[in-house]
Amino acid sequence: MDFEFGDKLIFSNTSKRNIESLIKEFLDFCDGNLRFDNFNIKNTKPITVLCPNQITFYDFNILIQHVCNKVKESWGIFNSRNLSYYSYSDENTIHNIVGQTITGQKFSIYTLDDLYNEKYLKLNQDLSVKKFDWSFVQHRN
Repeated sequence: MDFEFGDKLIFSNTSKRNIESLIKEFLDFCDGNLRFDNFNIKNTKPITVLCPNQITFYDFNILIQHVCNKVKESWGIFNSRNLSYYSYSDENTIHNIVGQTITGQKFSIYTLDDLYNEKYLKLNQDLSVKKFDWSFVQHRN
């Protein structure tokens, strides 16, 4: 996975003030050396957060989980030349992120796995995932 080179985004149907608060909460417990001003927050519908390039796969998934646990209509987006997917925290399990690639492959990410050294999506076509409107990604600028 070319995670270091792709865009890492959060889309959330919340207010700019709320997403700022959620990012600040996340920064209190994240493992990475990130600062609030590293996140580019756009006051769009839904709110768009461009995460810093240096965010790790682990921290990005923990941020997705944190935001989704507070705002149900939220998604993490990874978009690169080789791979694009959306993901969100699975309400039916603990420590699981689920999602789908732009090509339709359903997957999960278990957040207690070693996500520092193992950057992969566990493919599982039997998963039930919410639909995502990819036009949000195309019109984020």
